Amino acid sequence: MDKKTLILHLVAGIEGGAAISGVRIHRALQGAGFNSCLRTRDDVVETVDINVGVLRWERLWDKIRVEFVGRVIARLAGLLTGRRKLFQAVVWSGWYEYACRMKPDCVFIHWASEEMLSMRDIRRIAARWPTFFVCHDMWLATVDEHYVEPASFEDRYTAPKTNAGAGMLETWLFRRKRAALLGLGGIVCPSQWMLSCVRASTVTRQVPAACVAYPIDLQVFSPAPDRPAVRRALGLEEGTPVMLFGAASLTDRRKGGDLMAGIADRCASLLGRPLVVLTFGAGKFPAVENPWLRVVEMGFIQSEVDLVRLYQASDVYVLPTRMDNLPNSAVEAVACGVPVAGFRIGGMSDIVQHGEIGFLAEPFELDALCAGIVEVLERGIEFYAPQCRGHAEATFDPAKIAEDYAGLVSRLVASREN
Repeated sequence: MDKKTLILHLVAGIEGGAAISGVRIHRALQGAGFNSCLRTRDDVVETVDINVGVLRWERLWDKIRVEFVGRVIARLAGLLTGRRKLFQAVVWSGWYEYACRMKPDCVFIHWASEEMLSMRDIRRIAARWPTFFVCHDMWLATVDEHYVEPASFEDRYTAPKTNAGAGMLETWLFRRKRAALLGLGGIVCPSQWMLSCVRASTVTRQVPAACVAYPIDLQVFSPAPDRPAVRRALGLEEGTPVMLFGAASLTDRRKGGDLMAGIADRCASLLGRPLVVLTFGAGKFPAVENPWLRVVEMGFIQSEVDLVRLYQASDVYVLPTRMDNLPNSAVEAVACGVPVAGFRIGGMSDIVQHGEIGFLAEPFELDALCAGIVEVLERGIEFYAPQCRGHAEATFDPAKIAEDYAGLVSRLVASREN
């Protein structure tokens, strides 16, 4: 891919895991000198050589489609199928017409569900320009779900009998999505786990796919030059181990929010000395009656600078997620020199080298995870920090990721032509 190639990224917004990752990929390409631009539902941001604005009617239609039409469709589909949350892509968006004005050389789609893009939009975009879909969750490899339990995924999406027992709506969505994806230049998976899902699913297995990790700004996310000063600024006692946990919502079950109170209580008891649990995210951390435990809640953090300080002040980042692709928070922690502890699921193994970058317990063995967290705390961050930082520099460096994307596009386009 030539650096003069105009790359258009279609992203839902600038908040949320998928959006943050899409923006970081765009910025990595920009930083490497590629002509990359990005559009969210609201406007074009951070263009290099071109600025094609969003028309007023497009902005209005985006709001109506996502906040009203999409919700009505999801509610009706839920009533028909008996499932609470469904994420179709059936309503015309106008994004193809926008891309026609932009005239890109290739397109990266980072989100399509919740009526951001329709399958017809994707098919039309892919028919006109080399188009690549970045899988930030399992939605592309399923009919309409962001994450699916492993057993359910294998039964419904990998076997030859796929959708044999599904209702008419799901069968229609399945066939429609599979047909639309045939025109894609390729699928980009941030983790080896996501790549295995895409290659196994009958929805996506016919499309070329490859794995490229998320980039992280190593200048922003870095170890503290004066760690004691960071801890003092946050009111944390020097010498007291700090366990960090964060998510958009502290009660998010998929992220393991419901497990954290028990994990904190058990770790404090095993450690037998004061332990601080530092949290970020919306909601309240459950009350835990343990004399060794102190919980410090920082609330929802919007500033990357403030978020980095939390990582820099911590001795271990705990993420007991049940299903995840390549969680940004774990990548951020490692870049800041902080070991990560969690379960051996999804893309966690792409981030955590067990014993060197942190600890991974078998799913979902809480006693083993708690023992591993205490082991990390007792060994000390001085042991882990250099290895964490070295791994981040070797794996998530933006310049490397940009070149990986350039090579990937060239290879996938060539494979489609052959």
